[in-house]
Amino acid sequence: MRSRPAARRTLDPIEPAASTAPIGPRTEPLMRIASPFIGLESIVAEHVPLARHTWFKLGGPARYFITPRSVEQLQDAVRRCVDFNIPIYVLGLGANLLVADEGVNAAVFRLSDDCFRVARFDGVRVEVGAGVDMQKLLLRTARSGLAGLECMAGIPGTVGGAIRMNAGTRDRWMDRVVSEITVCEPAGLRSIAGADLPWGYRSSGLSDRSVVVEAVLALQPGDTADMRREIEERLLVDARVFVASFDRPNIRYRIVEKREPREQLLRFIRDEHPNEAGIVYCLARNTVDDATMP
Repeated sequence: MRSRPAARRTLDPIEPAASTAPIGPRTEPLMRIASPFIGLESIVAEHVPLARHTWFKLGGPARYFITPRSVEQLQDAVRRCVDFNIPIYVLGLGANLLVADEGVNAAVFRLSDDCFRVARFDGVRVEVGAGVDMQKLLLRTARSGLAGLECMAGIPGTVGGAIRMNAGTRDRWMDRVVSEITVCEPAGLRSIAGADLPWGYRSSGLSDRSVVVEAVLALQPGDTADMRREIEERLLVDARVFVASFDRPNIRYRIVEKREPREQLLRFIRDEHPNEAGIVYCLARNTVDDATMP
């Protein structure tokens, strides 16, 4: 007796149960990516327009805008940026800074809390936070009879920015007065002697992942009257006015007059270019008056 061949088995599709919801487009994401800064929400904002933080009032948003309120929070945020491969930028006073309209896909730090804006004087030694306004520090040192920062007259920005870019003039830079700096890095805080930094033209040689926290400046005794005269000489530069129009690619350049106060230059611009739409950038600075110097 011949055996009958076994019937071939087929896999039928499983019919959904009556209670199963019909298949359709999902209204919720399959997965929500966690923020790299969980627990730091009080100091981290997302998609912050940088135009409000720059002198020219231009620029798109920063992916993360971080304003730490302590050195510990700064360390934590820097470490997370490195862990998540997020580029780090530090924003000072926003002077001489142009930000692209599409913004910055990075973490932008601003050391504006009081803990980063402290200056302690001990003889000719000055310990200063990275967030201190350089022009205010210059005037305070001059009032105290401490020389060494006169080359920074008229150069806007913070101490941290001045150190990172080795700011200064043609004849003197910040490297001459920096005795030591403290930087925040992924591994923690690190102190570096000024003599050990690979200073260069507009460069301190610091890594992009190194954030200046504070510095020790080695100044020297000076005559207040002499310092005042030097500061005034550096502030009253040859006035040059740049008028850049958005509707024309060219930049018009004109020398107005030497040693002209900033207010007069702005008045000249308003009178000569009343309908000019664009950016006005002026190299002239205010004179030093009795209200700002002893």
